[in-house]
Amino acid sequence: MGKEELLEKLPYLGLDLEDVGEDYVKVEYNPNRPDYSTRWGIERGLKGLLGIEVGMPKFEVKRSGIKVLVDERVSSVRPYILCVVAKGLKLDDEAIKQLIGMQEDLHEGLGRGRRKVSIGLHDLDAIKPPLTYTLKGPSFRFRPLDAERDMSVEEVLRETEVGRRYGYIVEGKGYPMLLDSKGGVLAFPPIVNGDMTRVSEDTRNLFVDVTGTDMRLVEDVVSIIAATLSEIAEELCGVEVVYGDRRVFMPDMKPIRMEVELEPLTDLLGLKLSPEEAVECLRRCRIDATASKGSLKLEIPRYRIDVMHPVDIAEEIMLGYGVYRLTPKLPRFKGSGSKDAKLKLLDEFREAMIGLGMIEVVNFSLLSGRALYDYMNRGGKGLRVENPKSSEYEALRDMLLPSLLLTLARNLDEEYPQKIFEVGRVFDGGESYHLSACIASSDTDYTDIKSHLTSLIRNTMGIDPETEGLELPFMIPGRSASVKVGGEEVGFLGEVGPDVLERFGLRVPVSAFELDLEPLVKLLGLES
Repeated sequence: MGKEELLEKLPYLGLDLEDVGEDYVKVEYNPNRPDYSTRWGIERGLKGLLGIEVGMPKFEVKRSGIKVLVDERVSSVRPYILCVVAKGLKLDDEAIKQLIGMQEDLHEGLGRGRRKVSIGLHDLDAIKPPLTYTLKGPSFRFRPLDAERDMSVEEVLRETEVGRRYGYIVEGKGYPMLLDSKGGVLAFPPIVNGDMTRVSEDTRNLFVDVTGTDMRLVEDVVSIIAATLSEIAEELCGVEVVYGDRRVFMPDMKPIRMEVELEPLTDLLGLKLSPEEAVECLRRCRIDATASKGSLKLEIPRYRIDVMHPVDIAEEIMLGYGVYRLTPKLPRFKGSGSKDAKLKLLDEFREAMIGLGMIEVVNFSLLSGRALYDYMNRGGKGLRVENPKSSEYEALRDMLLPSLLLTLARNLDEEYPQKIFEVGRVFDGGESYHLSACIASSDTDYTDIKSHLTSLIRNTMGIDPETEGLELPFMIPGRSASVKVGGEEVGFLGEVGPDVLERFGLRVPVSAFELDLEPLVKLLGLES
């Protein structure tokens, strides 16, 4: 198969092509497919799609003979640990980068920034089993990865970048440590590994620990890692973890079993497929299936944690069938409509903001709870996605300003001043449209942003807004105010606090305002 034909197939795995070079292809995968976080996972998917290897991959898990003893005291901090061993590896620099990339993607996605799950990669030959997962005090000393000296736990949290970034997860709760039988430190989860077990190109046998606060999630991550390592290791081995009287042997790569009715799935896709054709489609997606009396009995690989509902099976059938083979049909009825009066007003606000020299941005309605609340010094949890696949998209926003600050943070190297705005929906007990604007500049201040606000209201509504001092947790004290139009409070403006700017990684002052557009729509008598 030629390179061009291969590139045509990649998008049908659900991958987006970002860059193509002479000897590399850069792709972006969806967060719901963490098994595509390495080239080995993508190769596994491609082999199925191309018919080279179909059906569920088979995994043989041997016993490593290694035990991990769990100290009951960790139950109050980070209670769960599972491990996997891969033997007979041949690692080069690129393979190590792939493994570390998978590790970090799992940290940020399923691990929620290491809060729920964290992963340690270790050279097995540097370890003396059995291992102990226990707690240590703040004065306990060891040599962290890449450090030039031994450090106490307090020093690690205070002086290292990873300690400052992730220390809040275990701060004041005790400090989990994974030790070997000679007291050597494999890991201080979820912060940093010990230097003793550094992985290099000389590593032939790999030990992986996965710790967390949710056992099901820890099992999911172990299964993804085990499936990946099975592609490059001569042997995949399990590890016995002893929780008091309970013993757990992982990884358990037994398939997930599901039974679905075929007809609703083919109706959803608009396809007429026989049971045998549907089975073949699924096998090309590395899922085993058998047909019986209009239903499909499925065996889904353990690492496919994204398959949870019959609709997911419909998607797999579609991918195995070939998206390129689907032919769209135009609707039978033709018609035309007109824009809602409220939406026309929103366009007028947009045009006014552009006239003030501001650039419109469009952000997702979902963003991280950390940016929405923690960075902004705000309490509350708001509306959350129950099981988000990425920590970056876990909460429905109830204000637009954090989204704009994230946009500024992604454009630090662009020319200043940066003047941006967004008109978008927010969710706070209901659904409404807001308008928010930011000015990032070395000389922006309260007067600057107020002049933009006044011009906006004057040009769109023909009146001037009123302002009244208001202290906000994300603004500089004494430099923020509420905004009133027609005697009704409709928003706020001010200078963003330096602590908030620091959390977002911003280097220049930022002034901002945000308006609830619903009251303005009512004032103009345009509500639907």
